[in-house]
Amino acid sequence: MEAASADIKAQDFGEFDEKVVEKAVQFCQYQTSPLAAYFGGIVAQEIVKKTGKYSPLKQWLHFDIFETLPREVVEGQCLHAGFQPSGDRYEDQVAIYGSAVMDKLKKINLFMIGAGALGCELVKAFALMGIGCSAEGKVHITDNDSIEVSNLNRQFLFRANNVGKPKSATAGAIAAQMNPELNVSAYQNLVAPDTEDFFNDKFWESLTFVVNAVDNVKARLYVDKRCAWYELPLFESGTLGTKANSQMIIPHVTQTYGDSQDPPEDSIPMCTLRNFPNLIEHCIEWGRDKFTELFVDGAADVVSYLEDPKGFLARLKANETSSTAIDKLSKNLKLMNMKKAANFEDCVKIAKEWFNHFFDYEIRNLQLTFPKDSKTKEGAPFWSGPKRYPDHIEFDAKNPHHINFILPFANLIASNLGLPENRDVNAVEAMAASVQVAPYKATKIHVKLEGEEEKKEEPQPAATEEDGVVIEKLTEELAGLASAFKKDDFVPAEFEKDDD
Repeated sequence: MEAASADIKAQDFGEFDEKVVEKAVQFCQYQTSPLAAYFGGIVAQEIVKKTGKYSPLKQWLHFDIFETLPREVVEGQCLHAGFQPSGDRYEDQVAIYGSAVMDKLKKINLFMIGAGALGCELVKAFALMGIGCSAEGKVHITDNDSIEVSNLNRQFLFRANNVGKPKSATAGAIAAQMNPELNVSAYQNLVAPDTEDFFNDKFWESLTFVVNAVDNVKARLYVDKRCAWYELPLFESGTLGTKANSQMIIPHVTQTYGDSQDPPEDSIPMCTLRNFPNLIEHCIEWGRDKFTELFVDGAADVVSYLEDPKGFLARLKANETSSTAIDKLSKNLKLMNMKKAANFEDCVKIAKEWFNHFFDYEIRNLQLTFPKDSKTKEGAPFWSGPKRYPDHIEFDAKNPHHINFILPFANLIASNLGLPENRDVNAVEAMAASVQVAPYKATKIHVKLEGEEEKKEEPQPAATEEDGVVIEKLTEELAGLASAFKKDDFVPAEFEKDDD
């Protein structure tokens, strides 16, 4: 031991802050749940790095939160009675922050909006720290979502047997198991202008502070305004993939959440998105765009037309080119005719047509436009780097991956039309095999390459007399069909990431 001690003394550690060492020694025997969670996150990340292609840290890591210490500790007065071990589950916190702070934590009346991944972590921390753990204190949690299977990989309080149950009530109940003293109330109400009769003046004025753990900016801005109005501190937080943010907002001291704005995300060039995707986010962005185009906009246009035919046609004339107007009117007419026929096989046909368009015909057209041996204008191979030569896929009704595209696509169209859905895989497979669609017709396509994005757009061609005739004919056909329907007959889809 003496030799080891001599070796340590002999080492040159360079300059260091004696106060840091002093406090590290003073508090090394104590534990706080938030700091344990922080280090747990670091350890988990290092394990992930070790098992993958990244290198874990190979150095000392120092992290402290000494700036949170009360004045008595900083001034060396923490040996007073208020900092003596309390003999209960909070004694480590009392030894660091004092019994007065602990009493305040227990009496806090807190409102947390959101009980997802962040909400689960936060309510666990509240229970372990003793926040709202008294007759005077309370933790209010609200979240209008129910637990989905896809939540289980990141919302760690939930288990398989919780699927289908409300997130807020489940998170609150599990946190109360961790600390039976936790006084918790759970709601399934959105925090929005529509619920101001529920979350009323009396409710907001009873709060000590508010925690945001929601997943959308609109809700964050609303809560931020409420907190500013009632002069409540707000802890704002959010995650996006591996990125995260937190902000402590104090009335009349800091700026509010709405006072600042994140810089815009780098956009993906449209030529990459449409023709040369090479990253998973390209495919996700493309899929979200197509979902809106195919299952939201079409039905929404029919609803808009049925609500106000003259207004819809006036907006088309004022805001759209003749070709776009013809396209929208044709889609409206097609959806109305499909609704009238009420035949699920028509939905399967649409799905098969789009399968061929996305994965076969358009790929062949791209191959035709840029053959495998194509060169750039500089003479380099066109298909190089992230641009990889694509392979087209011919539809095969026996291929389960192909049917996994057809089945949800056809059912989403059926849902748009208010038709009965068909989840029978064998029946849909038989329909897809027998339904006839247009064969491939070779067509060279114009692809706007990266670097051509800044070129001035060519002016749209003026409407021709023939376009006017087509639009008039489509308008007459729509007017003849519209009387058979009401706007509720068509239902635009809503994108929900947890809905398989």
